[in-house]
Order: sequence, then structure tokens, then C-alpha cells
Amino acid sequence: MSIKTNRILLLDLELTDLDVNNIEITEIGLCLVSVVDATILKNESFIVRPKNIDNLSDECSKLTTITKDDLRKGRPLNEVLGSIKKAYPISSAPWGAWGTDNRQLVTECERENIEYPFNDSYVNVSVLYAFMNCLSLGIGMEKALAKYGMEFEGTQHRAKDDSFNLGRLVLKMFGDDLAGSRACLENK
Repeated sequence: MSIKTNRILLLDLELTDLDVNNIEITEIGLCLVSVVDATILKNESFIVRPKNIDNLSDECSKLTTITKDDLRKGRPLNEVLGSIKKAYPISSAPWGAWGTDNRQLVTECERENIEYPFNDSYVNVSVLYAFMNCLSLGIGMEKALAKYGMEFEGTQHRAKDDSFNLGRLVLKMFGDDLAGSRACLENK
């Protein structure tokens, strides 16, 4: 399937732990951005029930506000990915995140024997941001938003709000350059 560049899908993951040996996805946030009219089309999140709910560390629960009770009400990763596949253009739109969330998705899909549903057009927006602003890597999204005079909206470390703010940031990063993209897309 060819990649259509009139929309960009932005994703954020929340995890059970900061220890790489115990990491499982607990929440997936998605923000679909229209390049044609420079708007956010859709923003939502899905709670994922990890294989081992007890791996949710106190530190990550405090950071994300996600509790073990929330996770018990979540759905398994394969069901969540099925819902996302139906509702979002994950096979036909470029997609990205602030960091390497794609690696965690690949790892968990392999571990759980789930067919990886996303296409290969992944963009690490933090690297792109650093490149566009002549900065070294490692700046957080809150500081990146501040550079454009914006404040973080919502609750930090909740996937829906993180992906929404990433959508806002991407629209701001490309600003006037989106006008050229829109003209190009409208003529196709």
C-alpha cells in the first residue's frame, strides 16, 4: 500500500515500568493530524491490559496516574491494535512519536506473536525537532512546546494528552511550510 501524506498519525505510549526488563505497554494515545488544513482530526487513547499487571511500578503509576485497577479494565494489546487498525490509517499514513515508541511496539508484537500493523514510515519527531532547531538530542516535549510559545495541555504522561500535544507541536514545527504541502496535495 502506498503512503499518503495528507495526514500524519502521532502516537504516544505509556509503560508499566522504567526497568527495561519489565516493560509492557499500558496506554496508547493517538493523534491524527491533517496536513491539508493543519488541524487535529482525532485524538484518543486506549488502556492496554498487560500480561502481568503487577509489573506496573509505583513510580510509573504515580507518573502516569494509571492504576492497576485501570489496567484490569483495559483490553489486551492485540484487541487494542485491532481497534486502532480499524479506526486509523496505520498502514497508509506516515506516523511518528517523540522518541522510539515504535521499538516498544515491535518488541511487544514479537513477544506476543501479534502481526505488527504499522507501516515503515516512522518518524522520531524528537530527532526531527533537534535537527530543525540545531539542538542536541534529549530535549523534552514540554521545552519544545515552550520554544513555540505553547504550554502543555492536559496531564503529562497520559498518552492521549501527550499525543495531542505532539500533534500541536508538529503543526507548529512546520507552520508556514504546511501551506506549500497543502498546495502540493490539493493539486494531486
